[in-house]
Amino acid sequence: MGFAGLSYTGVAIAAVVSFMFGAIWYGVLSKPWMAALGTTPEAIQKGGGQTPIVFALTFLAELLMAYVLAGIIGHLGAERVTLMNG
Repeated sequence: MGFAGLSYTGVAIAAVVSFMFGAIWYGVLSKPWMAALGTTPEAIQKGGGQTPIVFALTFLAELLMAYVLAGIIGHLGAERVTLMNG
């Protein structure tokens, strides 16, 4: 348990799962996305795409979003967090 009832382990797991979901999602849909954009994988590689910095920033953004969402849910209170209220 962490600050204000937040589970930092839960936040980290949520960020990792979200990052993995995004990787799978864009892996499956990469060809239609590039076709709609009018580009090719070679053009993206030539332009310096997929650098480790992009992946690191994406993961940090996922971590921040999971932390903020956990904080909002924590401040609502357990009795307010229901499927119906969602």
